Amino acid sequence: MLAFYLIQSEMCFLATPQRKRTLTVKALSESQNFFKQILLEAVDEGLLTRGESGRKAVYFHLQNLYALKREDIANKPEVFVEGLRKIFGVGATVIEKATMKSLCQKLGIEYEEKIVTFWHI
Repeated sequence: MLAFYLIQSEMCFLATPQRKRTLTVKALSESQNFFKQILLEAVDEGLLTRGESGRKAVYFHLQNLYALKREDIANKPEVFVEGLRKIFGVGATVIEKATMKSLCQKLGIEYEEKIVTFWHI
């Protein structure tokens, strides 16, 4: 929603197609940076389910096992999830849910947990 608003507001004041493209790309880039920051904050909060020392340990192992630094998680979320699942097994879902709840709250989106049973598979 924020990304759309930023792009829309930039486009309202543009006169030429070339200028529109340049400013739209700029607004999109700013929105992406904003989202990446919010995502990293949500990941930090999700990892706090393991405590501060647990969070630091997870970042340490992700960097050593997957060459994934904290600031790269937004660009490689699949590596992050793979690492969590490798470290915690099925327990990774607790961190994933806490991260999603935090992300939704930060973005003003209602979080709805879906329960999946073998009937849905």
